[in-house]
Amino acid sequence: MDSEQIARILDELKSGRATGAWAEFLQACSPLILHVVQSFQHDADSIADCYLYVCEQSCRNNFRRLLRFRPDGPASFSTWLQVVVHNLCLDWRRKHYGRARLFESIA
Repeated sequence: MDSEQIARILDELKSGRATGAWAEFLQACSPLILHVVQSFQHDADSIADCYLYVCEQSCRNNFRRLLRFRPDGPASFSTWLQVVVHNLCLDWRRKHYGRARLFESIA
């Protein structure tokens, strides 16, 4: 996905054409999102649930998370998106399994 296409999609997400822009975003970025999710989960049901969670969180608050990307920043969009999806996968895992903690007797 080139930077012009990303800039156009992000602009449309801010406007009243968000539904079409969201569909275009998913079409272009789903393989990357799915790749990151599959690095966290190996069960098909967990992959689907985590992918859905990532998509839901990406849409929340009028695409606030996606609109934080800065085209003039140091990272490319694909690198930035991988980090965002990675963090959302961690959130999903914590939500379902809790945080890994040491037993009190060991700590």
